[in-house]
Amino acid sequence: HFGFTKTIDTPTMQTLSRLILRSQLISSLKPIGLTTTRSPVCTRTCTAFFSSSSLLQSGHNRWSKIRHDKGKNDANRGAEFSKLSQEICTAVKSGGAGPDNLRLTAALATAKKVGMSKDKMEAAVKRGQGVSASGAALESVQIECMGPGSVALIIECQTDNKLGCLADVKVILRKNGATVTPTSYLFARKGIIRLSPGDNSYDTLLESSLEIDGTEDVNEIGPEEKGAKVEMEVTTDPAKTVAVADGLKSQLTGVEILKSSIGWVPNEETLVSVDDEKALEALIKLINTLEEMSDVSEVYTNIK
Repeated sequence: HFGFTKTIDTPTMQTLSRLILRSQLISSLKPIGLTTTRSPVCTRTCTAFFSSSSLLQSGHNRWSKIRHDKGKNDANRGAEFSKLSQEICTAVKSGGAGPDNLRLTAALATAKKVGMSKDKMEAAVKRGQGVSASGAALESVQIECMGPGSVALIIECQTDNKLGCLADVKVILRKNGATVTPTSYLFARKGIIRLSPGDNSYDTLLESSLEIDGTEDVNEIGPEEKGAKVEMEVTTDPAKTVAVADGLKSQLTGVEILKSSIGWVPNEETLVSVDDEKALEALIKLINTLEEMSDVSEVYTNIK
């Protein structure tokens, strides 16, 4: 009970809730000589960044919305099929290829609705199982480069033709103003859990995450399109990603894990803004072109 005599709006209440939670956590740390920091490398107790979800949401939304709006004119059937193939592949990796995998069932239904061929859908399922359409085992390939606007990129691929994949990616990079050079030192390897929170608020998810060993950060990801649902992204110690995902599902009713993987997260001090319009458009074109490649599984950047 705060003793206020006037009505407090919801955003203010949420802010107060976060401040009280942070204060309680800091108080609990002092007796054992620990302090909270804004470092991305946290202990179990000083988890998350204790930063406002609205700020994190705003930064993420800016880049997502820019890509979405500027990409409308460049959208094509091949790009749509490529994204659906990646979704099918991810669904298989996270839940298997059985009929009880609801995420896979939904992805296949969407692919069928937009006219993707049966062969392409089957190939995407096989990729999720670690083999190519021909049955050959897939190899992992990683390419690092600096793109337009001095944005660092890490491109991860799964392919049955390593040399061919490298050659194709390098051609795309060269044609789109990118240079192959080491960039992974600008990132950290982390577990990344994307989830639908159901009826759970950001504060509820944050509080539950604090109780799970391995959680490092929780971000609220605002919808890219009107009417879409808000999602959450939990960053973890790579070795404890599965345990954190299982812990969230067991503690919170209605939470749905959309994606759980090990990936690259840019170090906070290395994030860059791209204010030049031409450089931004060139960067978006480069990423869209890369994501249209069937061998490309993920593209990571350090853009704000």
